[in-house]
Amino acid sequence: MNEIIEVNEENKIKLPLEVREEFGLEPGTKLLIKAEPPYILLKPISDKQDLLEYLDEIEEKEEPGEIDWDEVIYSELEKD
Repeated sequence: MNEIIEVNEENKIKLPLEVREEFGLEPGTKLLIKAEPPYILLKPISDKQDLLEYLDEIEEKEEPGEIDWDEVIYSELEKD
């Protein structure tokens, strides 16, 4: 699906109904956002377990300054 959407005056976007239905997005669904110019990546975090697994992978690094966010995000995307 390809569609152009617009950022409104409140700096919000509305995801198309087809996308919301395909990914089961409802009000309150959490999304992980990653800016990778020129792209913006969104990944639904469906439940606390998904989030905890994601955070566990990050904690395996020794110090927060050593986190390679590109590696973390792309490894998550490759799992899907």
